[in-house]
Amino acid sequence: MLERTELLLAHYDREICPHQIALPTDDADNPYRLYILPLAYEQVGLLYAVLGLTACHIGIKKDDAYLRDTLAVEYQARAIRCLGETLQNGISGELGENERDGIFATIQILLLQDIFETGISTHGIHITGALSICNQLRLSDILTEDHERTIFFLGNLAWLDIIRSLADPQKLCFSPALRETIANLSDLKFEQVNGCPRELFLIIGTVLEHAKAHETGYIDTPQYERLLNAARYDLQTWRLSPGVYPNDHSRWPAIAEAFRHACILHTSRLLDVYQPAEATMIQTSVTAILDAIAEIPPDCHLIELLVMPLFMAGTDALSSYARHYVLLRLEHIKVRAGFGHPTPISLLQSVWDARGKQAKDDNRNVPWMSFTRTGTERQHDYLII
Repeated sequence: MLERTELLLAHYDREICPHQIALPTDDADNPYRLYILPLAYEQVGLLYAVLGLTACHIGIKKDDAYLRDTLAVEYQARAIRCLGETLQNGISGELGENERDGIFATIQILLLQDIFETGISTHGIHITGALSICNQLRLSDILTEDHERTIFFLGNLAWLDIIRSLADPQKLCFSPALRETIANLSDLKFEQVNGCPRELFLIIGTVLEHAKAHETGYIDTPQYERLLNAARYDLQTWRLSPGVYPNDHSRWPAIAEAFRHACILHTSRLLDVYQPAEATMIQTSVTAILDAIAEIPPDCHLIELLVMPLFMAGTDALSSYARHYVLLRLEHIKVRAGFGHPTPISLLQSVWDARGKQAKDDNRNVPWMSFTRTGTERQHDYLII
């Protein structure tokens, strides 16, 4: 078992870490190497999570059913059990910094395994568990620049929280204060891992906060529409500031533009979910996203950051060539990353098929979110990244 563990950890180090952050080379300063691996030797739950993720990754690449369906699931179950015990200890007592960061890292790795497998998370509830720790420790009050590792893990979880809330705003967990703290204290690794500039991350977080409040009845419709229109104006007038991305390479602004219009598009859809996709406002953002992504060649490491904007553009893509282009770029990401999950394509195909079945005089939008729920039941978290 020790030999197998070492082989799996070596694979995580060599094959997975480089794809978890957009670095131009296989950089020794990769935070997943610097933070995850040392913690995994100390926190057994994180070790199991890393081993499960790696076994799943190898199993998918080599089509090895034992690694993918047996060993990976076994390690995952052990990680979840350890995580539950650690969370319980955190609720009933105090946690050291390594234990706390081990929790955040374990949750991220478990969610990444879900992304590797299907893109649909059955473990999203653990974000709520992590937030209970955050609330107990009042992290937004005590975090400083000295907590670089904690901020790194929390930043990635906060972005995953945004992503899963696109399908259902009521799932949003991170508080506005904690998102603000994370954005202020994070460094450029946030953009290198998630792609989205922190300023846009805060705006779309506010949008989803308003959507959650509206769905739960805390704000009425007129106030909700005023707030979302104000946020959309902020998105429309936002421009990339110097120093937001790691360097001045011309491809970084293209990534920012893709995320900006993805956020505009989703905000427009929250305002009017049934607005025809043919509307000028909708198609302007679709075209802007696809034009921006066209600036990123298939062999560029930055392409791996763009699944979310591609998906958002695809949901309102009308022409055959635009839809084909979305699928082509998703395939480029799959080839570059070495794996791809079917959820974004499956959701897009469901939307496109439903639009194709509409009557000729019916041009109402078909919301992609409707395919993530069954009736009034909310399904698992959709991690379209």
